[in-house]
Amino acid sequence: MENASSIASVMAGHYNAITAELYSMSSAAHDSFIAMQRGISSVDTREARGDIAELKNELAETNQQLHNLRNAQQVFDATGISRWFKETAIDAAYFKRAFLEQKIAPEELFESYEQGEINNRADLPCRTTCSGLTSLTGTR
Repeated sequence: MENASSIASVMAGHYNAITAELYSMSSAAHDSFIAMQRGISSVDTREARGDIAELKNELAETNQQLHNLRNAQQVFDATGISRWFKETAIDAAYFKRAFLEQKIAPEELFESYEQGEINNRADLPCRTTCSGLTSLTGTR
């Protein structure tokens, strides 16, 4: 019985760390992840905040982590606990990647504007799709 409660404790800690990180990014990222876990629709725990270079570095790290998780060898798992850990971490990495991509896109757009690369609406690379880019960042 003691082993079961320690496994449950580790699983709860894993899940709580993931949801806390996503919530620190935005409530929309957190809520989307929770909905996905319910069937309605290990990740670094640093907050995704900072300048564009830091965000791009974190995005590259997240992409590498996602690649590693997807390609990790699956061992026989009679209980399903190992599969759950892996799938939960993959789901969280997907949301983290989407959040970072959505955070970077407007920053790149503003940077291009400030550098004079964009000077009117016709030059906007995503003028019809940018409105949905920040759905996980909680901004519009």
